[in-house]
Amino acid sequence: MLGGDEIMYNPEAFGPGSREALRRLYPDAMLVGPEDIGLDPSELLKGGGSVKCCTLGIRG
Repeated sequence: MLGGDEIMYNPEAFGPGSREALRRLYPDAMLVGPEDIGLDPSELLKGGGSVKCCTLGIRG
């Protein structure tokens, strides 16, 4: 979970101008690569959740 003004993004999902703007606006952002990040959904499944709750949507 990220909170406050923290963000995480995949730089490869953005064009050069957008990447520069993101670096300027969020210099401490966590960068992720194109690979999937696995997690153990067992607790989520106990509550009746689905895998959609475990995704990080990227809107551009």
